[in-house]
Parts: sequence; C-alpha cells; structure tokens
Amino acid sequence: MEVTHAMERDYKRAKLRHFRNVVLILLAVLLISVPVFGYFRIQTGSHLALREAKNIKLAFDMLSVEYYGSGESIYNSRRPDGMADGVRERVLETTESKGDVRILEYDKNKRTLKAFVYETGHYRVTYTLDDTKAEHWDVDYLWSVQSYDGGK
Repeated sequence: MEVTHAMERDYKRAKLRHFRNVVLILLAVLLISVPVFGYFRIQTGSHLALREAKNIKLAFDMLSVEYYGSGESIYNSRRPDGMADGVRERVLETTESKGDVRILEYDKNKRTLKAFVYETGHYRVTYTLDDTKAEHWDVDYLWSVQSYDGGK
C-alpha cells in the first residue's frame, strides 16, 4: 500500500514539475517575443514614414518648379508651416499622406528645399540638405508622456 502512495506522490510531483516547466517556457517565449515584435513594428512604421517623407520631398520639388514658372514660391517665411497658400494641401493630396509638414529652411535664390519636418502617427522624419548637397534623413519615434488640455 505504501508503495502505491509513494508512486502516486512521485507521479503528482512529476506532473507538477512538468506543468511548471511548461509555464516557465511559455513565459520566457512571451517575454522574448513581445520586445522583438515591438521592435519590428516600429521599424516597419519608420520605413513607411520615411517613404512618405521622400514622396513629400519629391512633391515639393515638382511644386517648386510649377510655382517658379508662374513667378511665385512655395515658401512663405511669415507662415508657421513655411508654405505659401495652397502648398500644404497640394503636397498632401498629391502624396496621399495624412501627416503634418513644415518647411524649416528654404533657399530662395536656388529655389531649393533645405530642411523640412514630416510627422505622422508616432514618427517624425527630418530632412536636411547640407552645403555639399548631401541629403540627410532622420526618423524618430515619438512617445507621448503627458498631455495637458488647458484645465478642462
């Protein structure tokens, strides 16, 4: 009788150990897979934001030529976004982008876009053109920490 109780007790312990090992393995897989999934999700989103920003740069170049033909400029230093009337709408409509665009620097003599910022979702893409004509693209992932609504 005592042998069967010992065997049952050993069987239950083995079953409990097996269950504990399975739970630990699942927990380890979960802990590893969540950051990996997050990393790939952020990377994929950043590639999409960069592609949209490059399309916006191309749209700015095309509009600059069009506006030059009519004696105007796409740049307006008096506006917060740095764009002349209607430029923002045309750029976003042409590229089918949903984000926010601001011109930071524009060379009026060469009619060249030197710097702009494009924000979409949690991404900010910054374009700069240096003096050697080298283009620099920076993609940042924005993380909102706090939001204030003015005391409502």
